[in-house]
Amino acid sequence: MHDIDAAIAEAKYCLETLRFEGFRCLRATAKKFLGDAVFDPLLSYLDARNTVVHIHPSLHPSSKSLDLPWPGFMIEYVFDTTRAAVNLLFSGALERFANIRFILSHAGAPCPPLPGGSRWRR
Repeated sequence: MHDIDAAIAEAKYCLETLRFEGFRCLRATAKKFLGDAVFDPLLSYLDARNTVVHIHPSLHPSSKSLDLPWPGFMIEYVFDTTRAAVNLLFSGALERFANIRFILSHAGAPCPPLPGGSRWRR
């Protein structure tokens, strides 16, 4: 996701050469979440192919400073998924790329009650 051209090339390889039925994306780079315009070229390609896209979280850099007494992924993965989903929703990416069917990891985080919640697959 740090190199959009490489991400598109990987998506093409997976979908066209290997004939995968879907594609998995991390939710973001260190500073940008899916839905940000920087990812539009990748989402445009995936949209044109009516792709199922599985979004998986990672630890956001800000979570390193929390000093929690448990592993960060126990809570942060859910919120990282939510950040990506909310950004997709409020950036208008869900409307711009309406042919993508998104699958959210970890039971969809708290997204189903959000507007557009029926668009999410859990």
